[in-house]
Amino acid sequence: MVQQPSSTIITLNNDNTTTITTNNIDVTTTEVKTVLQTLTQNSIQVSATQITSLQYTESPKTIEYVAVIQDSNGSPYKQVTLLTDKTTQVTIITDETSLIQEVTITRPKLPSIQVVPVSDYYKPEVKEIINQVETTVSANFSISKITKIEYTNTTEATKFQFVAESTKGHPVYITAIQNKGDSTVQVISVQSEITTLSVDTTQT
Repeated sequence: MVQQPSSTIITLNNDNTTTITTNNIDVTTTEVKTVLQTLTQNSIQVSATQITSLQYTESPKTIEYVAVIQDSNGSPYKQVTLLTDKTTQVTIITDETSLIQEVTITRPKLPSIQVVPVSDYYKPEVKEIINQVETTVSANFSISKITKIEYTNTTEATKFQFVAESTKGHPVYITAIQNKGDSTVQVISVQSEITTLSVDTTQT
């Protein structure tokens, strides 16, 4: 990045070229006219007052410009590098860099929902969970079968969503929680087309 000087700095480089850096932007000079014209041709609408610093280095065949541009609030937001071919007198933009510091916001990832395959329903650990849930809700619903089990893992617990079918053919939706390291499953809600229950009993 080109630092804004107090006025004008002339630097003699090792390759015998001279670099001039200035914040005295004079619209009557060839250098400023060239930069403004090239920016406009490339759809970058900038006035001379928006150029806070201009650096240009002249070699036998080319002139390289580096312009720092500020926004309406006076903050530098863009650095543009241009190159003029002294033979053809054609100027092009070779680099355009944003000077605005980007802020990355990391949003927490929501726990993903997993589905227990029906083939796993007969595994001992899954069957135990199903038995606990069916026993808890049996006082209000007679479950004929579990048709779907979804679960979401967090650092503290596993949340289960059961879709079941009552013996009367009605769908029943059961939500249960199993804390990490605990073998018991707590049913926290039961919903059906007929009624909604909140269950606070922990089934052991």
